[in-house]
Amino acid sequence: MHTAAPVAQPTPSAQQADSPVPRVAFLADSFHEVNGAARTCRELAAFANRRGYPFFSVRFSKREAFSDGSFWVLELKRSRISVGVDPDLRFDLTFRRLWKPLETRLRQFMPELIHVIGPGELGILGAVAAWRMGV
Repeated sequence: MHTAAPVAQPTPSAQQADSPVPRVAFLADSFHEVNGAARTCRELAAFANRRGYPFFSVRFSKREAFSDGSFWVLELKRSRISVGVDPDLRFDLTFRRLWKPLETRLRQFMPELIHVIGPGELGILGAVAAWRMGV
């Protein structure tokens, strides 16, 4: 990660500027696990998807994947170098390796809001991305 000054976000299209629904990037450290936080994250993502809202869901999974459209999904894989912080939640000590792919996709999506759910890997990266992108 760089400590450079924030970089200006690309100018949104006219359609984006007129939309009453903000473009939201949602970075959830807990999504596929079996707990209340993960269930709430899944429900929120499903709601945005059903409504066709411009939503970018970033989460961890057992395999990496990406899809786009009005509802974007980026699934990242934790490395083997992770520590358990809960029975079903881990913290990837090499999470900085995820910065470039995440930043690239965030800049393509052009969020108006970046929402993180906690101080985990994606929460840290999301806070840095929001600062760097001026969101």
